[in-house]
Amino acid sequence: MKASQKLSNLLFYVLVVLQISILIVLSLSEHEKVSFYNESLYQYNHNWIYTDDTGESHDIDLPASLKAGEDKTVTIQKTLPDDIKELPYIFVQTSHQNVIVYMSNHMIYNTFMSDRICPIHVPSKTIWNTIKLPSDADGKVVRLDITADYDDYAGELNGIFIGTKSSFMMYLLRSHSFTLIISFTIFIIGIVLIILYNTLRRSLDTYKAILHLGRFCIYAALWMFMESEMTQFFLDNQAVTSAITYMSLMIIPIPLVQYISTMDSYKFKKITHQLSYILYTYTFCMIILQTFNIWDFHDSLFLFHILIFTIFTLILILLFIDILKYKNRDLNNLTIACTFLFISAIVEYILYIINTSLTTGSILQIGFLIFVITLTYGSLKKAIHIFRLSESAKYYEFIANWDYMTKCKNRTAYTNDLSLLNPDSETVVLMSDVNNLKYINDNFGHQTGDDAIVKCSQYLIQVFEELGFCYRIGGDEFVFVGQGITKEIIRKKIDEFFVACRTFSLSSDYPLEVSIGYAFFDKTVDKDIFDTVKRADVFMYEQKDKSKNKN
Repeated sequence: MKASQKLSNLLFYVLVVLQISILIVLSLSEHEKVSFYNESLYQYNHNWIYTDDTGESHDIDLPASLKAGEDKTVTIQKTLPDDIKELPYIFVQTSHQNVIVYMSNHMIYNTFMSDRICPIHVPSKTIWNTIKLPSDADGKVVRLDITADYDDYAGELNGIFIGTKSSFMMYLLRSHSFTLIISFTIFIIGIVLIILYNTLRRSLDTYKAILHLGRFCIYAALWMFMESEMTQFFLDNQAVTSAITYMSLMIIPIPLVQYISTMDSYKFKKITHQLSYILYTYTFCMIILQTFNIWDFHDSLFLFHILIFTIFTLILILLFIDILKYKNRDLNNLTIACTFLFISAIVEYILYIINTSLTTGSILQIGFLIFVITLTYGSLKKAIHIFRLSESAKYYEFIANWDYMTKCKNRTAYTNDLSLLNPDSETVVLMSDVNNLKYINDNFGHQTGDDAIVKCSQYLIQVFEELGFCYRIGGDEFVFVGQGITKEIIRKKIDEFFVACRTFSLSSDYPLEVSIGYAFFDKTVDKDIFDTVKRADVFMYEQKDKSKNKN
């Protein structure tokens, strides 16, 4: 490395260190706070009164776990402070629960009020209930009756906040910014992968793994976001958010299994592909059962967890067999990424079993992010390689079938195309040849002769291309082959071609004269299209002889 480059690198790192030092000093010093988070918000968790089944009262602090059963109402109450006007809202988090709030025995909030008009019952999820307090709430008693939809959540009381709505929104943004960033990042990766696949579909059609990975990213990001407490910023319909959460969770494994089954060197594609059909069947069945209120999503989660655990355990075993037995090193990154995601999912599930009120935690989120980045890097690398091979193949195909100078198809393409052609009575073959090319070469030079050949091809393409293909089969010899053409059309096009040649000749140093002959396929005289070519060739030379006699 040159001395100037070393000095430049050193100065850059010194500048970075200086900037970081300045930021640290500024952050530790006293300055005017400019944060949006400047309104009041307090945890309101102490000294609540819980009344049990016997009518006995107990002082409790939230969060708390109390003994209760499904459809058993847990009642807690507390006297509000005398200066409550500055804190107009109470924020109560419920997980698969319904809450009714009373102020001095007058109901001010009720999640049961939204009687389900829709016949489809979707289990609720974790939400924040925003309860606006009356203007005369100072010093009054607020009472919460909380009823669980499921035994697991009966008696589970979460923390409560009191304050302004804007301060609580800022609290949620700060608390769940990590989830928001990760889900948004994974979602953007998914969108980019799908756009990339559809943009380069012709090249990547044989590599659908990038499409499946994009779908996986979108559904994983959607599920993580819906599992967070941020959904109420965008959707106020609890049934919709719950349905999206459950259905996206069931769909997530499908594109992942499809992604694995499309790996080129993977030995167990058929088995893994069949597993995707099992997941499809389960998902369709569960949606139908939920729709007709036979078995809801939440109650079926244990079956879903067993199914996913079984399928991915089997897939991991197959991946390790492929690597260890068949020495398939191409699957190393995929196997490591799947193992990491599998372990993070198990850890997250254990935490969920321990505390059912938890939403999707950071362990699984980080697992998803690392998994997606690892596979995206590998998929993009493979996609770029396939795209380059495709472009190379297109280039070599062009060289093999097209004439570089005239941009017409070459003799190889002419022979191949005609051998595959199924001619009929409206199939025409047109032969053309530049007249006096030797004269042009001798008097104006071979470069000018080549220009005459190029001009002839340009006018042939310009006039006839929309009707078929033009071929250069020799130095100055061209063939046009088209189908679905009448004699009137071909004669009109020939006249257009001659007009273009004469117009060029008026402003050129040399005359561009071309002889043309054509023939239509006639099954009474032609065994195949090549007999038609011979008749068109004879006709062309007749025209060339007439042209010489005129001159």
